[in-house]
Amino acid sequence: MSDKSSNEIRALIQRAKKFEKNTDWLAAVEAYRDTLPFSPLDAEIWHRIGVCLCHVDKHEDAIQFLEKSTLLDPGNIDYQLRLGDALFFARRLKEAIAAYSRVQELDPNNASAANNIGVALQEGGLLDDAINAIGQALYLAPGDPLVTANMGSALLKLGKIEDALTALESAVRQDPSHAEAWSNFGVALQEDLQLEAAIDAHQTAIRLAPENHQLHYNFSMTLLLCGKFELGFDEFEHRNYIPNLKPREFTGKCWTGEDILGKTLLVHAEQGVGDTIQFSRFIRVLSDAGAKIIFSTHSSLVELMGEIDAPIQVVSGNDLSGQYDYKVPLLSLAHRTGLYPSEVEFPNSSYLSVPNGTFCPVPSSAAKPRIGLVWAGNPRHSNDKNRSCSLENFRPLFDLDEIDWFSLQVGESSKEIEKKGFPVIDISDKLENFSITAATIEALDLIVSVDTAAIHLAGALGKPAWCLLSYSPDWRWQIERLCSPWYPSLRLYRQTSRGDWDGVIRKICTDLQTIFL
Repeated sequence: MSDKSSNEIRALIQRAKKFEKNTDWLAAVEAYRDTLPFSPLDAEIWHRIGVCLCHVDKHEDAIQFLEKSTLLDPGNIDYQLRLGDALFFARRLKEAIAAYSRVQELDPNNASAANNIGVALQEGGLLDDAINAIGQALYLAPGDPLVTANMGSALLKLGKIEDALTALESAVRQDPSHAEAWSNFGVALQEDLQLEAAIDAHQTAIRLAPENHQLHYNFSMTLLLCGKFELGFDEFEHRNYIPNLKPREFTGKCWTGEDILGKTLLVHAEQGVGDTIQFSRFIRVLSDAGAKIIFSTHSSLVELMGEIDAPIQVVSGNDLSGQYDYKVPLLSLAHRTGLYPSEVEFPNSSYLSVPNGTFCPVPSSAAKPRIGLVWAGNPRHSNDKNRSCSLENFRPLFDLDEIDWFSLQVGESSKEIEKKGFPVIDISDKLENFSITAATIEALDLIVSVDTAAIHLAGALGKPAWCLLSYSPDWRWQIERLCSPWYPSLRLYRQTSRGDWDGVIRKICTDLQTIFL
């Protein structure tokens, strides 16, 4: 290499380091790139480019540079760890675990590698394996607040709330500046219904890291559960910046409360079917304000949503035609309109109806009361472990033989009927869309269900429904209430201790005997 080339490299590297010091990450990337023609085998330069790209959340772009650095210097543990981190944030979890495992091959006592494997396993839903890996990290680094906090997070997701509280309280005591630990501590306190303490923990987390959107979102869940709707829905807006929560992307200007008389709004559904049914009530509010509405929703809801009492165009997914003046995600409408249950009484009448001519699989007449059952929700739901139960839990209901039981359960859980041999009429194969489900609910005398889309649909139709709720329920059911401000036709049955479905079923049996028998 010539002296001139050597001097050029030194100058470029110094320039790149200066950009890094000033946190001008993309300028640093370009400066480091300029050195590669002179030093294509310098692992540190490839590594620094990858690191700088990670600082601006370009993890996918960073991976190729970080991989090159590990190829050039395969024994460098720091390079392998950083590659694992980039793969993790790019959601390439198996590859991230492989990178961290290579660190363990080089250094079996590396606590960071064991901890990071645990975090990746946790993100992948392999919670038992995650706890084992993080346990190994704690063995290698006892008392490390970061590892302790990660253990608390995994225990929280596994539903071991008392153990999670112990770990997270220890983590924030060891490191009071750990914002994520404070936030997870708040989530654990919420699960234990220590709500004021949960709010305090979330506020501490946000003071420490005010730009972290996930912390604000966690705070919103506690606020909404407590019925603090105005601040709660304001904090809920932070979901728009969280990759696995943010609504679909559409072009155009977001509606933030401007006058919409004579304007066309694109309202787009987000998250689950239950959320869409619950918040579709606000479509009428926008229409009454003089807006023309295009409503983009789940394909299974298109026909049903066409029955909203307002002149709207309902489309499936991203299948749009025509122009619009504003766009707005559906779950932002409470915040945009300022219509919260604490501020306005939702009407007793229903806001959805069954489309004319919809097939109904329930016979038109019967001598006995007819009750529909749902015992399990979508297994992919983050809280399904707590909100769902087994058909076995419903066993005491079937001692009430003066009732005809109909299963509205769909999915894998519907197979429990045949396995258990309970006297339940299975019509799950006929529930092809939510219009048919709505017609079925209308034909029944009562719905008894855990927290699923069926409960939202019954409430939106104004049909009587009894909802079984876990000890720490989803925010929309709030605490201690026996009825719902969102759905006047619902009655809420709550666990009085964590996991106690038997007590809930006993209460339902008593009420069924009083009302129907």
